[in-house]
Amino acid sequence: MVLLPLLLPTALALTPVEVLDAWDEQRAAAWSAGDVAGLRSLYTPGSAAGRADVTRRRGWCST
Repeated sequence: MVLLPLLLPTALALTPVEVLDAWDEQRAAAWSAGDVAGLRSLYTPGSAAGRADVTRRRGWCST
């Protein structure tokens, strides 16, 4: 008995554009709320892009 299709995450059923749109909505919400931890959680650990995004957001908060 093969259960692989039942074990696949729902995200795999989304198109790449839908995944990116959902990620972008979460990023926008974190930026809007000043939620640096939430923003950081959207990136893989050690991500240069994530580090830069968090740095920009922190700079925006301090102005």
